[in-house]
Amino acid sequence: DRSSIFCTTMSAQTPHQERPTTATSAAAPSRAPQATPPTGRRERAKAEKRARISAAISELLATRGYVGMTTADVSRLAKVSEGTVFQYAASKPEMLMMATAQRWRPYVEVDVDQIVRECPRPLDAIVAILDPIIEDSLASPDTTVFIAREILFGTDGVYRREVQAIVRDLERVIARVIAEDAEPSEMDELGAKLVVSATLVELNRTREKGVDPDVLHRQLRQLIAVILAGMADAPAL
Repeated sequence: DRSSIFCTTMSAQTPHQERPTTATSAAAPSRAPQATPPTGRRERAKAEKRARISAAISELLATRGYVGMTTADVSRLAKVSEGTVFQYAASKPEMLMMATAQRWRPYVEVDVDQIVRECPRPLDAIVAILDPIIEDSLASPDTTVFIAREILFGTDGVYRREVQAIVRDLERVIARVIAEDAEPSEMDELGAKLVVSATLVELNRTREKGVDPDVLHRQLRQLIAVILAGMADAPAL
């Protein structure tokens, strides 16, 4: 199992050693079963159209970036009218959030118990959970900057709320890891929020020229280690 290899390799490292390359590190953590697809004819048609629009947005973000993407491009690629695109995503930032929600949702639908079995140290388990998001971000640094900014400072919208809900789910997953065998405490939940916030802030810097992926992974790992160490020394709330 690749996540087991990832955790074994990472736990053997010191804070100053290089992170393993993508070829030997984990892919996405073990995931929970996917939701049942819609069954009604109308619901299936809407879901299929939404999937085409989301896929078109994702393809354009990958090939042209957020700045280069236009509604006309999305319409043409998804084979729907521009008006239909706006029915599903009311603005360009909402299109970005729509694709982000589709991309990030599987990253929080994970089997936490299995991850903890494979990664007994909380630090390694948290890094394994965050790794797919980090890899996505490094693959598209320009788009990642807009995703982070939209999550933190954007205008309210249906898909922005969905992505924010995913971020809260990510915080809950990490809080469970921090708590280990216990029910997450208020301190565990606060620590998880700090971990996710620190990750978003660091990802916001991925567009900077010369950002070394290994350095970014190492810095995030060190930040998480500092947060966990601070929690261990903090007085009870």
